[in-house]
Amino acid sequence: MTTVPASIPVLRWAAHRARLHGADLVDRFRKWPLWLSGEAQPTLKQLEDFARLTHTAIGYFFLPEPPTLVLPVPDFRTLRDKGLADPDQPPSVLRQICRPGRSERILASNKTRQGYARKRILKPAGYFFVAPSGAVQSPTGAA
Repeated sequence: MTTVPASIPVLRWAAHRARLHGADLVDRFRKWPLWLSGEAQPTLKQLEDFARLTHTAIGYFFLPEPPTLVLPVPDFRTLRDKGLADPDQPPSVLRQICRPGRSERILASNKTRQGYARKRILKPAGYFFVAPSGAVQSPTGAA
């Protein structure tokens, strides 16, 4: 089978970020310790499975060092007035943080396709939609 040269620091980083430990990974990937020592390399299929398991983009495994991911919002969590020592967030936290923006974009796209005009209002409030000129308004106000 064809193997791919995955970066050892990125493999470690992805496992740590996904909160996976050696025993869990050895059960799933028999050669996990060999990958970390550099004695063996994963096949492309194994690397894809590992990327799926850790919710990591497969391209990251070809970088020499793990990427520095920045939260899209300020992180005010502290422990005794000190910032957290481990800023790496599990992928589930990042999905939860990014979900409202994604939902807003989907709503905006759907409304635009339905013929609604997009009007910008005050910056913090975002956008509102104006019904197309031929649309009939229901008694509840929804188009």
